[in-house]
Amino acid sequence: NSRQRLAVESQSSFRELLAAGAKYSQLDVRGNSSALEQRLHPVAEAMQARRAVGSRPGARTDGIKIALAVEGGGMRGCVAA
Repeated sequence: NSRQRLAVESQSSFRELLAAGAKYSQLDVRGNSSALEQRLHPVAEAMQARRAVGSRPGARTDGIKIALAVEGGGMRGCVAA
């Protein structure tokens, strides 16, 4: 169930849950969470992985699409989240 909350009791359980495919939105972290591993945002991870393997536009094999939306001017109302 994607709405199920998963209890994070330690740094190791945090890592295990993420490795098992849990989403951040499913995690139930209580108390001091400052010791939990700081991970990169998924987009930053994808960009870092692409750079590490020398990935080039038109030859990507990771199946990920990354886009940048810049709002402002006449498009402001169209792309604002």
